[in-house]
Amino acid sequence: MKVTIDRFEGDYALVELSDRKMGRLSKTLLPSDIKEGDVVEISVAARATATEEKKIRKLMGELFE
Repeated sequence: MKVTIDRFEGDYALVELSDRKMGRLSKTLLPSDIKEGDVVEISVAARATATEEKKIRKLMGELFE
């Protein structure tokens, strides 16, 4: 998903979505040099998600043994 930075308000960036709707992203999630008009791509890192899930399952297994 790609979003365009519309403007900044406080701790949030207001972004325009592909369907022309607006959303908010915390500025802490964005690079410090981001500016109005920049396009940001948001994606799911499936491999990293699977790795984290395995680590969590292992920890839960250790906790509940």
